[in-house]
Amino acid sequence: MTARYYASFVVALNPTNLANEQGRVVEVDDKFGELLDFDDVAEIIADNLNLKTQSVTVYHWSRIH
Repeated sequence: MTARYYASFVVALNPTNLANEQGRVVEVDDKFGELLDFDDVAEIIADNLNLKTQSVTVYHWSRIH
């Protein structure tokens, strides 16, 4: 079963570019959602958006009830 989370994050493709703030719903396995930290979530988002993990900074992560 999956759980839905809302992630707010910033995408900066390189240090000289302006950052792009975004928010997305992320579905993960219910067993693992509470165990993920912001770096794990950034890796999931970057992978889904075909970006480097360093380009994504997550600043909010919460379960949608």
